[in-house]
Amino acid sequence: MSRDFVTSSPFGQFMASTAGRILRGVIGVALIVAGLLVGGTWGWVLGAFGTLLVAAGLFDFCVITGMIDNIWSGREVRARGSRRAPRTA
Repeated sequence: MSRDFVTSSPFGQFMASTAGRILRGVIGVALIVAGLLVGGTWGWVLGAFGTLLVAAGLFDFCVITGMIDNIWSGREVRARGSRRAPRTA
């Protein structure tokens, strides 16, 4: 089936909502701060992941939802949320 008929998971719907975007931003900032406090290689890793989460919240995309549902755009997830067609692998 075409990707147009794939609906997003409940997790994807939450992450595409305003609350999900805010949550990604808050967790991202917390990881950046933790990275600054930890320092070293692990600090860089935490900071980079935190930066990715902040960018995902700001630019309305979700990496995890993209990997699970193959829908990267938050706008597209919200649009498909109302459709009830069966999911395909």
